[in-house]
Amino acid sequence: MPSRPRDERPATYDAEIAALGARVRKIRLIRGWTLEVAAERTGVDWKHLQKIEAAQLNPTIMTIARIAEGYQVPLWVLFRGPT
Repeated sequence: MPSRPRDERPATYDAEIAALGARVRKIRLIRGWTLEVAAERTGVDWKHLQKIEAAQLNPTIMTIARIAEGYQVPLWVLFRGPT
């Protein structure tokens, strides 16, 4: 299914992507990891992680699951954890 253009997305969509990125970044920083260390632990390229953290990329659920596994947190934390 093709993705919708940015201007057709629900208003909350961009806010949710930004919140996800903020959570990923916060957990990484709490652990004292660089993007490179996070990439090694998750198997997700550091440039990809950087874009997720900056809300420049909408990751797939599989990528989010890999991040959660590498960060050793339940998946729900990345969706509803503290920002």
